[in-house]
Amino acid sequence: MTQTLTLAALATLKGKTIQWSSIGYAGNNAPKGIATINDVDMTQRKPIASTNIEGDNLSHSFIECGELWFGDFGRFVNYTIINN
Repeated sequence: MTQTLTLAALATLKGKTIQWSSIGYAGNNAPKGIATINDVDMTQRKPIASTNIEGDNLSHSFIECGELWFGDFGRFVNYTIINN
């Protein structure tokens, strides 16, 4: 089940492996990947410490306007838990 990765949901994903994707600019490939979330620190602009398994590095995501963004591509990071 695909869900939007909100800041509230992020805290519940520590230790889980997720498949994720975001929206890319027209003409660019949409960022996506598989990562294990090792730690979450909401006091940091880039709150995710993760182990990148495949694709783009989720730890590059950052908090902007109260939402999680990936790089400069945009918001609405979507995810599916693939390993609890």
